[in-house]
Amino acid sequence: MARVLGLDIGIGSCGWAVVELPPIDPETGERRAIDRPSGEIQEFEILACGARCFDLPEDPKTKELLNKKRRLFRGQRRVLGRRRQRMRAVRSRLARQGRLRLGTTDAFFRDRLTGRFQTDIATASRTSLMNLEDGAWDPELCALFGVPMDCLPEIGPTSGDLGTLPGGARLAASIVDQQAALYGHGCRRPGAAKVTFGTGAFVQCLTADLVRPARPGPLPTVAWQREGEPIAYALDGGVYAAASAVNWARDLGLFTDHAEISGFAAPPAIDRGLVFVPALVGLGCPHWQRATRGAWAGLELGHGKADLMQALLEGVALRTAEVLEAMRALHPLTGPVSVDGGLSRNGYFVSFLSEVAGQDLILPEESEQTAAGLARLAAEACGVTLAPPAPGRLVRGRSERRADRLMRFGRVRQGLSDLAQALGEARAGDPP
Repeated sequence: MARVLGLDIGIGSCGWAVVELPPIDPETGERRAIDRPSGEIQEFEILACGARCFDLPEDPKTKELLNKKRRLFRGQRRVLGRRRQRMRAVRSRLARQGRLRLGTTDAFFRDRLTGRFQTDIATASRTSLMNLEDGAWDPELCALFGVPMDCLPEIGPTSGDLGTLPGGARLAASIVDQQAALYGHGCRRPGAAKVTFGTGAFVQCLTADLVRPARPGPLPTVAWQREGEPIAYALDGGVYAAASAVNWARDLGLFTDHAEISGFAAPPAIDRGLVFVPALVGLGCPHWQRATRGAWAGLELGHGKADLMQALLEGVALRTAEVLEAMRALHPLTGPVSVDGGLSRNGYFVSFLSEVAGQDLILPEESEQTAAGLARLAAEACGVTLAPPAPGRLVRGRSERRADRLMRFGRVRQGLSDLAQALGEARAGDPP
C-alpha cells in the first residue's frame, strides 16, 4: 500500500533541530538563518511576533504599503518587527556567498525531508511578506522588512506532489494549522465558517474572492490552494484569550473541575449587570488594541465564584460574537458555524454563544479538526476518497436579547479601552 504524509507545522510552534538553541515560545514564530551547504543554523531571529517587537516606521507611505499589501494593520497579531542589527553580519556574509536560507519551520523540515526548499501558500500568507493576490513573495514588503528574496523558499500549493520522503513515501499536503482545521470542518463554499477554541478563539470564514477590509478588522488570508487550482481565500480573526482565561481563573481558585462551570442556576451574568471583558493580553479582532486589559465590571458583595466564572465564559462568547459580526459585515456567513476545541464541550458556553452570535452552531463529532483536514487534503491529492464526516450536533441560535447584550458588553469594552489610553498617556507624561 502506498504511503502518503501530510505536514502540519505552525509557523513558530516547532523548532528546527539544532543543539544549544533556546526553546521556542509558542506565542512567537522564529526565522532561522541556514547555511545552505552545511545545513547548520547560524543564528535565529524573530519572524512573527506580537506588538511588543513592532518598530516599523510610522510614515504615511509605509502605512499605505502595509495596509494595501499585507494581511495586517498596526497592532494586529503576527506583526513583523525589524531585527536587522542582530542578523546583519551573518546574513550579509552568507547571502553574498549564496549560502543563506530564511523561512518558517515547515520550509526547513520539507528541505530536510524531501530535498525541496519550499513552503505552502497558506503558511507564506501569514508571514506578511507575500502578495496575497498572486501568491508570490512581494519585493516591496521584503525590502521593507530587510529580507533578501533569493533566500526565501519557493511558494507552492498546500496539496499535490510535494516531494518524496526518505523510504519512498509521498508528501501530499503541507498547510498551517488553522487552515487545516477550516478544511477539516468541511468548509468548502464561500461563507462557510468555523471557530476553534484553544488558548484563544480562532475564527475563519471562506470568501468568494480576496477581501481587503478598508479599516482594521478581520484579516484577509489564503485558505489553501490545491495543485493546479486557483487560490481559495478566507477571512481570519481571533480572540486572544479563551481557554487561557479559563485556566487563569482556575489557577486563581475560582473553580476546580470543569463540571462546575458547565451550567449555572442563575440567569446570565450580563443580564444581571455583571460583565467580564477577556482582554487579558489585549483585544484582538476587530479592535486590535494590545494595550487594553481585562476586567469584571458591576461587581457586588453578593457575587461569588460561580458568578465570576459565568461572566468570564460569557465574555469569551461575546468577544467571539464580535468577531463573527465583523466578518458578516464583510462577507455573508452561510449555514451553521462549525465549532470545536475545549470550550465547545461546555454546554453553557455553547448555548450562550449561539444566542449572542445569533447563529446556528455545529459541534462535530471529531474533536481534532486540524488532523482531519490535513488527512483529507493529503488523501484527495492522492485520489483517495474518504467518507464524509458525521454531521455533528446542531445548536440553534436564538437572538431575543442579542442586541442588548452586545451593546452592554461593547460599552464596558470601550470603557476599558479608554482607560488604557488614559493610563498610557499618563505614563508617557511621567518624568524619566
